[in-house]
Amino acid sequence: MKKIIVSARCQYIYSLETNTVSFLCYPTDSSSPPEYLKTQIKHITKDEQGQFKGHSLVGLLVLEKQASDQHKSAADEKGGL
Repeated sequence: MKKIIVSARCQYIYSLETNTVSFLCYPTDSSSPPEYLKTQIKHITKDEQGQFKGHSLVGLLVLEKQASDQHKSAADEKGGL
């Protein structure tokens, strides 16, 4: 499972729901292209205290990895991202 931190200022956090499935462009190290992952949101936890107070921690279950060139082709077929 991958986890991401979503800023408290991000309006996108209000549209997230658990169990939602979507593709996510996940950065890797700077020498590699990003990964395109089909993910499912497993949990959204708001951090009320600590280093990321007010932010949300989103747990993502990776369902499928897709090469960047495959993702681009699929996006082109659908008319863009």
